Amino acid sequence: MVVEKRLYLRSEHGSHPVFVKKAGLSREYTIRIGGEVKIYRTTRALLRWLYGKTVYISHDRYFRVGQYSRFRNRTTSLLALFHELPGIDLENRSHEVSKILFRCYGNSLSQLNMDMEDVLQEVFKGILTRNKGTCAWDPQKSSFGHYVHMVCGCVLMNLQKKQKRRTEKEVVGVRTFSDDSWEWKDAAESVEGSYTTSPIQEEFEIGESVKDLQGWLLSREDARKTDNKIARKIIPLLCQGYKRSEIADSLEMDPGKVSRGLHYLRSVTTEWTGELAGKVQIAQI
Repeated sequence: MVVEKRLYLRSEHGSHPVFVKKAGLSREYTIRIGGEVKIYRTTRALLRWLYGKTVYISHDRYFRVGQYSRFRNRTTSLLALFHELPGIDLENRSHEVSKILFRCYGNSLSQLNMDMEDVLQEVFKGILTRNKGTCAWDPQKSSFGHYVHMVCGCVLMNLQKKQKRRTEKEVVGVRTFSDDSWEWKDAAESVEGSYTTSPIQEEFEIGESVKDLQGWLLSREDARKTDNKIARKIIPLLCQGYKRSEIADSLEMDPGKVSRGLHYLRSVTTEWTGELAGKVQIAQI
């Protein structure tokens, strides 16, 4: 069955009408500009023409339909609008964050000999930083559990890197004023506490973690297998909060294959964090 709709390009692209034919999972776009007619048989081809490069935006997100509609869940209550703040409300959901951290990363924290409460506070700080930045949690884009799991992984990765840097650059014998007295400390400890993370740096570190995970997957013995290849493709979209259906639409991939990639990622990420913990411990010896 073929379904045809009339949509419009965004204002920055001229607001021209677009006739969309959908048959199953495939779409065909017909655009008439003046006397010229352009036909694109995939969403990716259309977006590549509009932006001049490959971009990973789903059909629904670009045309603002479905869950991205401007008129979705509109409310006339001012009180409701005032309480629609971005991000995660830690005052009411901090216990859920702690459960996800300890259940998913408890073994890795034990291997690193890290205090779980200290790490939990770092996770809270990371969530608050993201609430004020451009990557706050949006329930329209990802589930609560998936988002918190991603933040916990990024925080743990940053703590591991920080611990490794401190070990590699250890210099004993720096005189530091602390608690109203002078004492001898390691150089890394003498500046500890002055380190703050901006939202831009948080996004950069997330990108670095994505590259590390993709490189690790590529180095595995099963790097040539389909599930591994799919996992490497979907990681950037997962970090942007895409759901399974949106990933399938953006990559023009069967949703079943996306599910296989997600299942594969869940099965190997624990091994990945375990190897990172081992590297940090070796550096400390």
